[in-house]
Amino acid sequence: DLIRTRVLEPAGLRGTFMPPPERELSRIAQVGKVLGEGTDWAHYNSAYGAQTAHPAYGTVATLADALSFMLLFDPYGTRRIHSAAALAAMTSDQAHAYSLFFTPREAPVQPIANWGIGFILKDRSADSGIASPQSFGHEGASGCVIWCDPVQRVSLAFVSNNHLLGGIEEWTTRMEAAINVCLS
Repeated sequence: DLIRTRVLEPAGLRGTFMPPPERELSRIAQVGKVLGEGTDWAHYNSAYGAQTAHPAYGTVATLADALSFMLLFDPYGTRRIHSAAALAAMTSDQAHAYSLFFTPREAPVQPIANWGIGFILKDRSADSGIASPQSFGHEGASGCVIWCDPVQRVSLAFVSNNHLLGGIEEWTTRMEAAINVCLS
């Protein structure tokens, strides 16, 4: 209720549900290669998964709402719900994250991501190579991405049902291609 009244309704996001009501379940695309595929607890594709309100698979939106959501963070957008200071914090590295898992003890620890608050910053897995250093966004494991490049003044949304568990290299290539097409 808090997210609906403080974010979704003020932003006009009428096609976004967290969790989706029963009447919307038949409209939700099925995602392939998910955890628990074919079971009653399958992520993304089961009534159980949809009702968890998990950000990865219990929150659903139309393509139009995904783009409208991203535009809320576009520094040149006309409809924003955050201050300029909040947006600056959200789009600058807050994590300084390093991979500590699956790294042999004698190997140097490598940085794995530049994360703002909720956003992946340029130089992450969905980086297209032609986006500006100020670009940011978020890709979902189900093959969806929202991205903003404030330098090129482009925001985009791409939806898919190609889960990264079906092949991370294919998934990453598809995300990069989607961003490249929109930016070019």
